[in-house]
Amino acid sequence: MFRFFAAFVLCIWGSTSAFALPETAVVLNGIDNTASTARLDLNTSQLGVLNFPSFPALGTLEGNYVYISLSGANEVRVYDAMNLAPVATLPTGAGTNPYAVVGDGSRNVFVTLSETNELVRFDASGAETGRVSVGQWPQ
Repeated sequence: MFRFFAAFVLCIWGSTSAFALPETAVVLNGIDNTASTARLDLNTSQLGVLNFPSFPALGTLEGNYVYISLSGANEVRVYDAMNLAPVATLPTGAGTNPYAVVGDGSRNVFVTLSETNELVRFDASGAETGRVSVGQWPQ
């Protein structure tokens, strides 16, 4: 199970997920460019489990991977969902400001590019497979 909330991204893997992990939340902290994990069932958290170069925006779980857009770095980072180990970096291009990221269940991810008013698609291999203009400041 994966949920998002405005302002901060909260990713929850429940015991009914494919990963059979205890309830764990991954929270993106935009001001300090980090991610934290939290176990609400145990009332515990761990700060700074991931560090980013610039402004984590939103994330999604797609397959066994977590995709996190970094708006200031113009890229999407890919992490292994089981241990948050880095897997890949998907560049979106200079001055694009990637924001929302969502998967389609087939390991394709779609990312809105706020500065260029575009939507970009990456396939399971991380290759860019489409880019199209959309409305202003897509979220």
